[in-house]
Amino acid sequence: MIAVSQDDRRELYGRDFRRFHWRAAAEQLRFSHFENDVYQSIDVPALLMAGAEDNFLMSEQRAMIVHLAELMKAAGMPGWCRIPTRTGHSIHNERPRWLAGTLDAFIEAHPV
Repeated sequence: MIAVSQDDRRELYGRDFRRFHWRAAAEQLRFSHFENDVYQSIDVPALLMAGAEDNFLMSEQRAMIVHLAELMKAAGMPGWCRIPTRTGHSIHNERPRWLAGTLDAFIEAHPV
């Protein structure tokens, strides 16, 4: 049982996952500080998402995403902000079909 558990972690926390994790963490850190107005450097359409129930103590993730979307819209930046109802922090687990449909629609609406 322990060996199987270790194999699962090895697959999940491999080289590719670490690269993804730290890149996502760096982007979150960079774009989570509004006083720097870093969001204004985005020059492509952006898709911002947060679950409607993703406002928990000391995080307020949804509120931050909505605020960022308002700033970007006021600056005339293209993109979408989507807040799915009855959804928490794990959109990909809680609403996988909705997420897939939203991603498809966004990509179709904003061809590269």
